Amino acid sequence: MAGMVALFFGALVPWLWSWRFPAWPWYVAIGLGAWGLLAPLSLRLPYGLWTRLGHALGWLNTRLLLGIIFYLMITPMGLAMRLFGRDPMRRRIDAAAKTYKVASSPLSRKNMETPY
Repeated sequence: MAGMVALFFGALVPWLWSWRFPAWPWYVAIGLGAWGLLAPLSLRLPYGLWTRLGHALGWLNTRLLLGIIFYLMITPMGLAMRLFGRDPMRRRIDAAAKTYKVASSPLSRKNMETPY
């Protein structure tokens, strides 16, 4: 946490907004670092609060933000694909088909040497 306070508030934010670099984040970082080195067990309560905040933000992220992304991006794409008849997974039922297995083509040695 000490390093993040120093890097974020002492270096990154002033650099992004062209502010002059403040000294207070570095003092806070030194204080937090010293506190963590000298009395680590006393940080049990702040650690617990910090992890609870992380769990709450994780819950918010997975349910709210990812839900918004799903319903605003993925769902319209799926509806448009259905509207235009695109089925990339080939899920249509074909009564005349004996099998739905798609034969794979053998890969050349070139694919193994340069996979990307």
